[in-house]
Amino acid sequence: TRKESSAASDVYKRQVLEVDHLEADALVFAGSVRCRGHADVEGVLRTGRSLSVLGGLRVGGALRVGEDLRVAGAVRCEGSARLHGDARVGWSLTVAQRLQCTGSLRVGGELDCGAAAHVSGHCRVAQDLRVVGDLGCDGGIKVGGHLQADAAVQAARGVWAMGDVDCKGHLQVGWGVRAGGHILSLIHI
Repeated sequence: TRKESSAASDVYKRQVLEVDHLEADALVFAGSVRCRGHADVEGVLRTGRSLSVLGGLRVGGALRVGEDLRVAGAVRCEGSARLHGDARVGWSLTVAQRLQCTGSLRVGGELDCGAAAHVSGHCRVAQDLRVVGDLGCDGGIKVGGHLQADAAVQAARGVWAMGDVDCKGHLQVGWGVRAGGHILSLIHI
C-alpha cells in the first residue's frame, strides 16, 4: 500500500553511508553520505539527504544533494549541480554546467560556473566569482575578489565585492552595489 511504501522510503532516507574514501563509477543513495577522506565519482552522485566530505570532491557527471552539502576541500563537478539545502565548500567550487542551490552558499576560495547559477539564500565567496550565464541570488552576494558574469546579475539584497563587478547583462540589485574596484554593466544599472 501507499503507507507501507512511504514508511519504507522514510527508513531508506534515514540511513547513513559512512566511508573512509569514496571511488565509484556512480552513486545513488537515498540517505546521507559521509566520507572521511576524498571522494571521486566518475558519473552521477546523488544523495537523498546530506553529503559530507572531509577531503575534496570530484564528480564526473551531475551532482544532486537532497539536503546540505559540506566539503572541507575543493569541489569539481563536470556536470550540473543541484543542492537542496545549504552548501559549504572549504576551498574552490567549479561547476561545468548549471548550479542551483536552494539554501545559502559559502565558498572558501573561488567559484567558477560554466552556465547559469542561482542561489536561494545568501552567496559568500572568499575569492573571485565567475559565471558564464545569469547569476541570480534571492539574498545578498558578498565576494572577496572580483565578480564576473557573462550575462545578467540579480541580487535581492545587494552586491558587495572587494574587487570589480563586471556584468555583461542587466545588473539588478535590491540594496545597492558596493565594490572596491570598478562597476561595469553593458546594459544598465
